[in-house]
Amino acid sequence: MSSENTIQRQIWLALGSISRLFRVNTGRAWISGMGPAGVKRLPNGSVVITAARSIAMGFSAPSGDTIVGASDLAGWTTVKITPEMVGRDVAVYTSIECKNSKGGRSSPEQLNWAAQVKIGGGIAGIVSSPAAALLIIDEWKQNK
Repeated sequence: MSSENTIQRQIWLALGSISRLFRVNTGRAWISGMGPAGVKRLPNGSVVITAARSIAMGFSAPSGDTIVGASDLAGWTTVKITPEMVGRDVAVYTSIECKNSKGGRSSPEQLNWAAQVKIGGGIAGIVSSPAAALLIIDEWKQNK
């Protein structure tokens, strides 16, 4: 069985020629309101942050809360539009959630995220192989 991280990198590389994707890490982190001067690393490896404040990592809501369920890889796939739009290229939002080679489990939030992206006209899916990720994009292009 390949780890989720290994599968994710394989998918990322496989889609690199047709999509521009970025790794989206989600969660919360702490930064100093004083900038780098407010962060001190101790000899034991611990870090002390002066004037600390919490920030959302990845996608966040206007409230500052982290969005739960956002996919691992997000970006766009360039698509040439029909002649009615004079052959114009557009960026279609693309969101790929990666699971380990045994399939992994999708949370209700991840399933909802993928569904909402699709409803909005974007490309989204939950996959455990590069071939499955490529299929999602091909099916979107063929309007399946």
